[in-house]
Amino acid sequence: MAQLDLKAYIKENLEGASSRFVQDLEALTDAQLQAEYGEGSRKAIDFVYETIFVNQMIATRLRGEEPAKWPWEGSWATAPDGFATAADAIAGIKESTAALQAAVDAVPDDQLLTKVQAGDRETSAFEGANFAALHMMYHDAQLNYLQSIGGDLEMHWK
Repeated sequence: MAQLDLKAYIKENLEGASSRFVQDLEALTDAQLQAEYGEGSRKAIDFVYETIFVNQMIATRLRGEEPAKWPWEGSWATAPDGFATAADAIAGIKESTAALQAAVDAVPDDQLLTKVQAGDRETSAFEGANFAALHMMYHDAQLNYLQSIGGDLEMHWK
């Protein structure tokens, strides 16, 4: 049985999640990303921005640096003014995924599973990077749902 290359696995997992997310962003209009669906709902652009922010936080942590504090304490993440289009979202997902992959590359192979303190809990580079992929897929499912609300029932993943 061949040994699993953890670094390659992590990077492929991140690339797959990012690629699917981008393909679904490409299928949405700017208006769909900005739409509000009622009290308590979130604009897609806001949870896309959250995804980018979380990717950047995890990449920062993997580089051994202290990430920025979560600026939305007690509320949902919201995109800043000027971050409003599918083009912004696609660029942000691609850039934050590339930062994650570079950060994973920089972690020595023998330290991928080493527990480190991350805020108030312990985690490893492997767990952090896999959480980033899971988080992208979680919010990608929301993008899929918005597509279906708009009548788009096509599977956009290639």
